[in-house]
Amino acid sequence: MLLVDRLYTHFAYPRGTVGSLAGVIMARRRANTVRGRWVIDQLALASGSRVLEVGYGPGAVLDDVCRRTANGHVVGIDISPVMMRQAAHRNRSHAQAGLLELRIGDAAHLAPDLRDFDVIFGINVWQYWQDPATVIKDLGTRLRPGGRLALAYMRPPGCRLTHGQAATQLTTQFTAATFTHIATEWMQHKPPAVLVSGQRPATTVCDTASSTPNSKAVPPLPDPM
Repeated sequence: MLLVDRLYTHFAYPRGTVGSLAGVIMARRRANTVRGRWVIDQLALASGSRVLEVGYGPGAVLDDVCRRTANGHVVGIDISPVMMRQAAHRNRSHAQAGLLELRIGDAAHLAPDLRDFDVIFGINVWQYWQDPATVIKDLGTRLRPGGRLALAYMRPPGCRLTHGQAATQLTTQFTAATFTHIATEWMQHKPPAVLVSGQRPATTVCDTASSTPNSKAVPPLPDPM
């Protein structure tokens, strides 16, 4: 197996020495930090917000999220104990202040108490889920009415999925999960980043049954060679 292929498997589930190296790459690679900051900017987080990051990895964006949600509560869930150690070390001041809570867990099997969030987001995790449509539908139920789910894709090394394909698949899955105000945003970078977001309907069950999801998808840009 080529080194790039080994690293790719560890981006999905970092473990051992190679997983620790993958975490360092994710946290320190400039392209990752720039695009991670761009994603957080798009979320328009407010003070006092309740936020969940799915797949926090080495915790590179959690400091920014915590600073923007002062007096709120930020929860992170990740499947990797290696990433939890890195994220906890990197964001220990926020955890000590009670603003940040880090957990080990699988996006497909979240704890029942993880709900009523204003914002749920994930960066480069959606492509690793075995059943993303089901996970996206479940995440929608964990938002407060009017809350927002946002999933970003930045093509990692060894991944064959293009940004255009990711945008199309995510939009389809958000629509099937009855999200409204679905939007696709692009960061002009090499390679680019794509962010698909949607809102949980702020209506009753009866109103939702008779409503049609509102989708505003931006046509995909040409993928880089």
